[in-house]
Amino acid sequence: MSTPARQLCALIPAAPPAAAKPAADMLRGWNGRLDADSGQAALFQMLWADLGKRVLDAIVPAQARDLVPSIAAGELIRLMRDPDARSGQDRAATRDRLFGEALAAAWTEAKKLMGDDPARWRWGAIHKVRIVHPLSRLPQIAAAFPPIEGGESPGDNFTVNARWVAARQGYRTSGGASYLQVIDVGNWDESLYVNLPGQSADPQSPHYRDHYGPWLAGRLQKLPFSKAAVDAVAQ
Repeated sequence: MSTPARQLCALIPAAPPAAAKPAADMLRGWNGRLDADSGQAALFQMLWADLGKRVLDAIVPAQARDLVPSIAAGELIRLMRDPDARSGQDRAATRDRLFGEALAAAWTEAKKLMGDDPARWRWGAIHKVRIVHPLSRLPQIAAAFPPIEGGESPGDNFTVNARWVAARQGYRTSGGASYLQVIDVGNWDESLYVNLPGQSADPQSPHYRDHYGPWLAGRLQKLPFSKAAVDAVAQ
């Protein structure tokens, strides 16, 4: 669940222009959950990226844009809730215009990337996870370490178990915590972990990508500690 998503969608103008109305209707009242199967989540990400760029273009001088490439989530929401003097004399009208233009643009982009039927839109379809070797530009390395791909991720930068979004690269997953661990100091054998993409660094091993699926799902694995527990599952 994304708190910024809920906050921004609560500020959608009551009477958006016609081109923005389909997106406004789809997002108004949305629960803010960035599930992989959610069409609203996909549309929201496009709105978030487009609106952030429009606000930056409106308030940051051109000569400073290289120094301010993005806008903080809290600041974007604040400016949509309470536009300041940089929005001109009619602050509310400027805010509503930017919001409406971003909603219309997001709707157009969603149709371009996911088709004309909003019922078939899915966040996971564009928020994919592809892992490549850091040296994969070398043909020999690329051949020895083929990419691990095909999986879809929920979430974004602002959810628990964050999965960063690369809007400029097709909304793919661009980062996240590759190693997660929860230690039960009262019962060490009940500790949990996940190590993306797997327990082995050898592409020939069946354990090379055995944590890829669990990582996508946020499903931690048992981390045996005592000798008896380790021996029971060792291969």
